[in-house]
Amino acid sequence: MQVPKLLPRHRLRTYTTLPRLSILRPAPLYRIRHRIGPPVNTNLSSINAFSSATMAFPAFSTSIICPALDLLPKNTPPDLFASELSFFASNPWTATLLCAPDTILFLPSCRNPQSSAHDQLFGRTLNNDRGLTHLISFFRAPSVEVARDPAHNVTEIVVLVSVGDGVSGFPGVVHGGVVAALLDETMGTIFDLNGTLGKEARAFKTASVTGGIEVKYVKPVPTNSVLCITAVAEEIDGRKTKVRGEMKDEKGEVLATCSSKWVALKPNL
Repeated sequence: MQVPKLLPRHRLRTYTTLPRLSILRPAPLYRIRHRIGPPVNTNLSSINAFSSATMAFPAFSTSIICPALDLLPKNTPPDLFASELSFFASNPWTATLLCAPDTILFLPSCRNPQSSAHDQLFGRTLNNDRGLTHLISFFRAPSVEVARDPAHNVTEIVVLVSVGDGVSGFPGVVHGGVVAALLDETMGTIFDLNGTLGKEARAFKTASVTGGIEVKYVKPVPTNSVLCITAVAEEIDGRKTKVRGEMKDEKGEVLATCSSKWVALKPNL
């Protein structure tokens, strides 16, 4: 019996790569970036960095305490600011920072929660003898009048914080997540402060949220120590702001750095 020969298989060629299309997107109008730091020129209303006079924004909710600027929210514990100031004034290193010229001290909202639904992480959960035991903040301005002027942005703030052994990961080392949270909260305080002071830049008219953050851990952060965290707003573009942060110890050694992008919420959110 003769067996029929099998026909050779033919390979089917398939093409899954789609042709590339070149789409040219026109640049949006008035997409002009304004590097903040100097006084804001409020006459440039067409620039994306400034809010229009026709925009309606909700009242900025805050609980910052700043005696120098007469900021004392209702229901604030009477000795809250004084107790934090007393702690850092007793430390020679931080006392020197607090006594520097043009320094204006304040307690951020995260340590003075408005209610049981606000700022519970820093204001309640970590606010104990083994957590973030003490915290105070400051910024620099030539005068109280300049600090209050809506045309002058506060682009740099400093947070001093005492960390206990209850925030450790490895023994004697602050958990990396806590380090990131401290950097993030310090950067967010820039928006809280500027919003409280009624600054005119669009980014400070409504609450802002972290759009992205990149943290670099340079050295282990020791527990039972005092840390100095600096945040600087580098660039504002409409509702978006670039902010960088840095954490140092008493010796001035950098322990961690970060860069981030923040987005101001729309008024209807």
